[in-house]
Amino acid sequence: MPIKTILVPVPNLPQARGAIETAFHVARRYSGHVVGLHLCQPVNVEAVLELAAFSSTRSVMSDRLGANRWFEDDNAQAARLLFEDVRQAMQIRSLSRPGEAPGPSASFEVIDGDGPEVLAEQARVFDLVVAGQPINDPGHSLRETLKAILFHAGRPVLSAPEHPPPGVGETVMIAWNRSALSARAAAIARSYFKRAKKVGVLSISAQQGRGPTAEKFAENLAW
Repeated sequence: MPIKTILVPVPNLPQARGAIETAFHVARRYSGHVVGLHLCQPVNVEAVLELAAFSSTRSVMSDRLGANRWFEDDNAQAARLLFEDVRQAMQIRSLSRPGEAPGPSASFEVIDGDGPEVLAEQARVFDLVVAGQPINDPGHSLRETLKAILFHAGRPVLSAPEHPPPGVGETVMIAWNRSALSARAAAIARSYFKRAKKVGVLSISAQQGRGPTAEKFAENLAW
């Protein structure tokens, strides 16, 4: 399966930069498109309009708030600025629709939603999800996001460190315990390790079940 669409959740956290950079590294390697997605609390339009002092102001605000996510809170704006800062630094094109010139590209979206499960639902149409590792995560938001995506997205997940390496995918390690789950994971990940310079197979004898050995799995990979 080619890796062409990549989702990266973008919270308003400095730790998100590593996940964004990693997503762009993958996009460069596979000429893919990265969508930075920020989850925003649904706007209570009536509550916002009550702040308008004059009827004319209320009318203008009503029109704009009814448009497609015109209103962004401070967290959404900060997340957008972070995504754009990384995109420009890594010289990735901004592209809003497919079918134009090939090569790595990116876009940013803000959606209404309450809870990381919404991100997991959106992830189901992407080839890959890049999520930040929940290290140095005092609010546990990264941990909850990664957990939701792992269990509810049904898509491959790349857990990105806070300080990513300059490239992704040249050395790959496959964990093998003879199970159907490890076989399925290895099959899904084949798009990654078939381009790698070095692929290793990790097997822990104390955790083995029934099925082909790591040596047999490596032999089939060689074929």
